[in-house]
Amino acid sequence: MASKDVEIAKLRAELAAANEATRAAEEDALAAKEALLPMSLEPYLAACHTLSRAIVVVTDRSLTTQGDVTDPVGRIYPRRIVPWDNFPARQGETWRLLLSAESATGGTDAATSSFASRRAFLSQNQIDYVLSVNSPISSEHGLRYFERDTVEIPVRKLMATAFDDAVLRRRFGLRGAVDFESHTNLGDEKAVGDVADGTADPKLVHRLHRVAIGRGRGTMADQFCIYRRADGADIPVTAIEYKAPHKLTADEITTGLAAAIEPDRDIINRDAADGESAFVFASKSLAAAAVTQLFSYMVGKGIQYGYICTGQVFVFLFIPDDPTTVFYHVCVPNVDVDDDVDDDDSSIRLQRTAVAQVFAFTLQALGAVPPTAAWFSAAAKLGTWAVEYDDILRRIPPSVRKTKENASPYKPSRWRGSSRDSPVKTRSSRNKPGHAGPSQRRKNDSDDSDNDNRDSNDSSHSYGSNDGNDSDKDGGGGGGGGGGNNNGNEGGGRSGKSSAHRPGGTPPSPSPSGRASKRRAAEDNTANNGPGAKKRQQVHLAAQTRTPIQEQPYCTQRCLLGLVSGGPVDAACPNAATHGPQHQIDATTCMRLLAKQIALDRDRDADFAPMFMSGLIGALYKVRLTAYGYTLVGKAVETANRPFLQMEKNVYGRLQPMQGEQIPVCLGLADLALPLYGYGGVFHHILLLSWAGRSLARYAADDAAYSGLSCATAVPAVEAAFRQMHELGVLHGDAEPRNILYDAGTKTLMVVDFERSELHTPSVPMPLASVHPNGRRRKTAKKRRTKTETAAPTTANQERATLGRFTRELRCIADSCARCLTYS
Repeated sequence: MASKDVEIAKLRAELAAANEATRAAEEDALAAKEALLPMSLEPYLAACHTLSRAIVVVTDRSLTTQGDVTDPVGRIYPRRIVPWDNFPARQGETWRLLLSAESATGGTDAATSSFASRRAFLSQNQIDYVLSVNSPISSEHGLRYFERDTVEIPVRKLMATAFDDAVLRRRFGLRGAVDFESHTNLGDEKAVGDVADGTADPKLVHRLHRVAIGRGRGTMADQFCIYRRADGADIPVTAIEYKAPHKLTADEITTGLAAAIEPDRDIINRDAADGESAFVFASKSLAAAAVTQLFSYMVGKGIQYGYICTGQVFVFLFIPDDPTTVFYHVCVPNVDVDDDVDDDDSSIRLQRTAVAQVFAFTLQALGAVPPTAAWFSAAAKLGTWAVEYDDILRRIPPSVRKTKENASPYKPSRWRGSSRDSPVKTRSSRNKPGHAGPSQRRKNDSDDSDNDNRDSNDSSHSYGSNDGNDSDKDGGGGGGGGGGNNNGNEGGGRSGKSSAHRPGGTPPSPSPSGRASKRRAAEDNTANNGPGAKKRQQVHLAAQTRTPIQEQPYCTQRCLLGLVSGGPVDAACPNAATHGPQHQIDATTCMRLLAKQIALDRDRDADFAPMFMSGLIGALYKVRLTAYGYTLVGKAVETANRPFLQMEKNVYGRLQPMQGEQIPVCLGLADLALPLYGYGGVFHHILLLSWAGRSLARYAADDAAYSGLSCATAVPAVEAAFRQMHELGVLHGDAEPRNILYDAGTKTLMVVDFERSELHTPSVPMPLASVHPNGRRRKTAKKRRTKTETAAPTTANQERATLGRFTRELRCIADSCARCLTYS
């Protein structure tokens, strides 16, 4: 009997073991299946944090990069580098808007955002793979790869998910996703000083190139966050500078940026102050040099937000409306997240991770409006500092960098975030030893309350659309034709809305756009000094009653054709009421008045705005002549590229019979007394053109901006345009879909961008009389002349070669347009 009991017990044990094995196998299978599924926000941020914590820094000097010996360049530098005290509160407010049910205007959203609960992010398996291939960091290149995998790709995914969420798209006024690139495609690759004939003095080119580098235009930051708006605009919103952690340590950053810095007073041509240790002074020098390097890039590109990243430390920067000052905030995400917090704060710890911080910071940058021309003018007056970071680093003895007893300790940020409504929670680490006690936490929380109060008086960000639509506002085409739908909902702002002027020394708050209007009175009371101050004040006062340039519809082709040729006002033009019953000025007067207006109208409500579309040599602006309402596109270039723009103007003159039908209407070329800024350039010349639509290069079958467009109708229309162009003796020289624009409103296609074009002998007579809006041309036989009557004789071989080039160009553009419209 006893043996039977033993046998039964044995069988029961085996059964239990089998059941346990089955349960474990089921759990493993479930876990494996779960690891393959996309994660929701909370586990995704936690998983991304494990990637940040996995950073390995190589400290052996023989295994790390030391930097090349360089010739220091005079870089513009800020007069003041000051702490950004309300940065934590701004980040917390951004997360509150992301996670709460409250709308941007203070009410409640009828629909609920699924951003936090939606399984839309990478799977745990994908995170584990990234973790498995991480390499130790010994150089800036290694850091770039690490940040790409652990921060930039996650932020890009978070932004795409936010854009897909109708509630957040409406709340933040999002009109596209973001990407991270090592260039802005805004003229970075063009050599400074290049001219059409290539005969520039090499010494002059070299000098101009060094000046451009100092002003942040000749070189680039390590990375840019690009806002790819649905209207075709690519807007750089943040600049990123990577510093390998062995070149700029956490102790050096926290010590160097422990307090405000005035480079002239504290660093440049100075030695350590009395009582200041060598390590403290070296840390200040390194921090100031790193900030100056990124600051000069930001100013050159017209970017007000950026950050320095070592993989361990993030230094977030903001340049306010006063460009002599730059605000900074130091974050060590791994410390911020792991720092001991109380129960209330534990719900927002994941919002302090590197990914969450960069994501919220990017949203702040997207809500900003571009800096004004006055901002650029003020920045141009800043002094230069002959500084290269690696040179300063090389001059510091290794023994000084190793002496860290005077290092300032890092104090983790305390901020409330969205603890009440946030589903993002972590387990409390109340019992962890070695952390600050409750009294210190209460003190920090009180400090944050003060920051919140300061923030409430400081709101000019443009989160959320005023029109309440959650759909994207289509913008428009590039090249010579312009951008945006003809309803005007595009243009210069990040979110497409104009925002009030911020006080010069205070960073803005990430507040809904509805609060921005409260600041307009303060802006309007700001007096302008110097010559023309009274006229500038009158222009600025008029801005209060007019539609913001971003929302102004463009004039029609027929309207501007009438302005150029002396024809009537187009009754269908959306701006006809402002023009009057007939055109009161001609095209020449229009150009002169616009150039004068640009010189006077330099503030936030100026009647010109960058469209964030650029080509080989030009950058596009939306411009409006305030007094008469003419709204059109300006293609602006720097002085070195004026010959290209002059060539393009000549081509438009040759193609006059096609203007308004197959190419945009050209008013002419204007030289500006005061330049336009942006795109990394300073533009003194502008070609004024009618708006023509969106580029075929961005064609998507489901995009409303291309409604009514088909391969069957588009290719013959493009071929017809190029045939007529060739008959008039113009070889385009850059026949690609990107230079063909489509207007869904008029269902027309237009050819643009003629800076590479060539003028040849036309094969048809050239009418010299003006072109009427109804398409009929006055024919004056006595004055009709052709190029062949005055041109020198050409050989038969040259004529055949030219004809062959025309034929190849026609075939090329037809094939490329067909591919674009068929396979997009």
